[in-house]
Amino acid sequence: MEVKLDMINEQQSLAIDMLIEGKVSKIDIAKTCDRSRQWLYDSVINDEECKAELDARLQEIKDAGEKRIKSKVDMYIKELDKIALTSKNENTKKDVLMYLLNRIYGNPTSKLETNDNTKDNESISTNDLQNEFNKFKLKKVE
Repeated sequence: MEVKLDMINEQQSLAIDMLIEGKVSKIDIAKTCDRSRQWLYDSVINDEECKAELDARLQEIKDAGEKRIKSKVDMYIKELDKIALTSKNENTKKDVLMYLLNRIYGNPTSKLETNDNTKDNESISTNDLQNEFNKFKLKKVE
């Protein structure tokens, strides 16, 4: 059994970098790599190994961004607290305070309306219920 050991070459790596940046067209990426647009699709965009590499690099970027935000979360909360307590605009205060509370307790849900069916239930007589019960018992015996 032969194991296929493909590796991403320098041109594919450059194309992946440029795709991630998203600043130039696919035609320009292919030109920069001295390749055709078809090569870009065949050897980078639709290539499983390149797709995996692209996904891995995007995940690294996302993870780094989340880590950076999390490292400053205390500062962000202090700033929101300051805005909520010192803002002259009442709507701003309300919005910030509601945001902070909702982050802890979740967004409130709308009230669930219930129908009062007592009038409908009153129209069913005891005799009707007994007759239905008897029919049920007869069916069960058969």
